Amino acid sequence: MKKTSLVPQIEKKEKVLNKEQDLFNKKVQKIQKLKADVEKQSAHIDYVKQTFAQELQPIVQELFAVHIQMVWVLDKIYNDTTIKITKTERSTIEEFIIFKTTNLIEAGHEEFIPLHDKYSDVSYEEAKKMMFEEQADMLKNFAGLFGIDIEDEDFDVEDLDKTKENIQRKFEARNEEIGRRQEEEEKANQKKTKKQVEKEEQKIAAEKQLQQTSRMIYTSLVKQLHPDGEQDEQKKAWKTEMMKKVTEAYEKDDFYTLLQLQLELNIIDEEHLGKLSTEQLKYYNKILNEQINELEREYFAYRNELNFREVPWGKYVSSTPKQFEYRINREKNELLEMIKTSQNHLQNLGDKTFFKFFMKSIKQELKAMAKDDDFFGGDSW
Repeated sequence: MKKTSLVPQIEKKEKVLNKEQDLFNKKVQKIQKLKADVEKQSAHIDYVKQTFAQELQPIVQELFAVHIQMVWVLDKIYNDTTIKITKTERSTIEEFIIFKTTNLIEAGHEEFIPLHDKYSDVSYEEAKKMMFEEQADMLKNFAGLFGIDIEDEDFDVEDLDKTKENIQRKFEARNEEIGRRQEEEEKANQKKTKKQVEKEEQKIAAEKQLQQTSRMIYTSLVKQLHPDGEQDEQKKAWKTEMMKKVTEAYEKDDFYTLLQLQLELNIIDEEHLGKLSTEQLKYYNKILNEQINELEREYFAYRNELNFREVPWGKYVSSTPKQFEYRINREKNELLEMIKTSQNHLQNLGDKTFFKFFMKSIKQELKAMAKDDDFFGGDSW
């Protein structure tokens, strides 16, 4: 029982490979590279998630804790009648608490909703609803440009991402409908020639042949590996595991892996591949080409999706390992410096001179941050 992973290739030997044999080898090599790229990307994403969780997230939580302390200290100062503060300073504290509690609530600290509402003229829930309605109107207007009607039931007040998905489905349905109508119009306006009919029939037959080819390979593997008739427990366990691989490959249309498993089990060898007819190789190459297209879509779609996903570690996915190390270390140092600065501010808020200086500084930073609302974007509190 071989356990090494072999690469399906047609050996050149003395003779020159024909066009289909050469194509087969090139497509197999491309699939091998794409599979390695997908695996590498997946491993990098896992590493980014793990490193972010272990190294950056604890510091982020520590900064959250310091900000929470700051909010409560300023709330106490604001409500302490023995401390004289100006009208401007009161307004600055209000803005600061609204800003910070909003960010804390969005980060999952819903216990700060009452404190936010205490200082804001508009409750958090009302502000959230207003923001949603504005975004919903924008989405409606955008969809309307393409002739798509968006109904109220398409909107989920609690989940904007779900709303976007609902609208995306409407766009896809519209495009499918347009495609279907165009196809029907073409059929109605154009009577097919004998040659076109023959071409369509050949295409259907080819697709059927492709399915049968994969099915035949799958069947041959199942006959070799089915564990039910195996008496030896060790062999039975191995066959059971191999059957899982075969079934998974077949269900995923992973023709490359099916060929690879045939090689590992000595069902076929390089000589067998070299003796395949040109017609048979054409079918093999068509299947392999479909798998290449699928792997390319998987790699690029997955990568692009993660780059735009609203997850805290998503922005690091496109970085190389070296770039990621640099960025994560830089952000760690920035966050640690923020924590140190904020703790120093907390210790000195009792000093009147420092308090006035602090009020002026956060008022300036609040103005700047209103342009770029980023919790970790540079506030030095």
